[in-house]
Amino acid sequence: MPSRMGKMRYLVAVVTALVTAVGIAAASSTLSGGSVDPANVSMTTNTSAVTTANTTDGRIIETNYQNASIVNVKDFGAHSMDEPGYENYDSTAAIQAAINSMQTVPFTVVGKGNWTIPKGKLVIPAGNWNIPGGLTISNTINLLCEGVLNGDVVFNSPTPRDYIHFAKIEGLACNNLIIYPSYQSKFTDVKVKYQLKLAGAKGLGLLYNKFDNISANSIVLDATDGYINQNNFNNVTAFGDAKTYGLHLTGSTYECQNNVFMNLDCSFGKGISNDSAKNQNNTIYGLYMEGGTGQTIAGNWNIIAPSFPFAGSGTPIQDTWQNSLILSNGDRAGEHLSMSTRNKALGGEWDLIQYGNMACVY
Repeated sequence: MPSRMGKMRYLVAVVTALVTAVGIAAASSTLSGGSVDPANVSMTTNTSAVTTANTTDGRIIETNYQNASIVNVKDFGAHSMDEPGYENYDSTAAIQAAINSMQTVPFTVVGKGNWTIPKGKLVIPAGNWNIPGGLTISNTINLLCEGVLNGDVVFNSPTPRDYIHFAKIEGLACNNLIIYPSYQSKFTDVKVKYQLKLAGAKGLGLLYNKFDNISANSIVLDATDGYINQNNFNNVTAFGDAKTYGLHLTGSTYECQNNVFMNLDCSFGKGISNDSAKNQNNTIYGLYMEGGTGQTIAGNWNIIAPSFPFAGSGTPIQDTWQNSLILSNGDRAGEHLSMSTRNKALGGEWDLIQYGNMACVY
């Protein structure tokens, strides 16, 4: 007869086995697309552990990547131009193959349908990478770029009327970057040599994406083929040049609305522009412009706490403020504004320009 201690050990072993079996069954059900509680989704695979939580309405989902498997573009034959003997090496095909190899984990958000989140992390190591053919990212991906891509990058879902969603992009540096319909993706520490363009496509657009620490010569939000709404930009540099706006909202077929820019530096160039009456309620907190000759703030904006330190020294910002709400606590943000009647909205809408708690008279 087994001892009392032996019986206890046996019972513990049985209970442990049952708990483990239940856990495996639950994980299998989750990964096969079963319904998952959106308030606290937890999935484990043999290569990555992913935890997802979201607000009750399912709009904002924060994804944490824990122990994600690492994929290096060098494993696919890519070579940095800094490597001896590879000074002109074309890594386009190798890096594209690495991108295409990245897999996703499915899950379901109640009331929001079936989605996927990245499985694993793709790493582009430090160095200069030659991609003259350009890269297309058409899958949900977790990408860490530690180097510089000498070429263009495009985000675009291969499926008509679909988004790239929940992508996580960090450190991407390239010549031009175009982002087509995307939902709740994160872009951090992105450096674009020329133009960063967000563009709708086939009636879909960009919604609830987050951009932190972004620099580009110019940033364009184009709502010609789809909406661009409720995206958040934090710490953005977009200087522009003599012929280019640092920030430009365009397209009148769909709307570009309720986007928020925190700490926007458009020191030089033509300034900022919004050329469509459909583009409403786009807000800039902390706009910085040098106020050089030819700089403008054109179209409809909500601008709070701007700074134009040199605008009053003979190089005023031009008189194209229309339908804009501009509030400031000082820093010469108002004393230089044109007194032209062009500041009056032709359609009878109002605009307020305030300096030091005193409205400007024009």
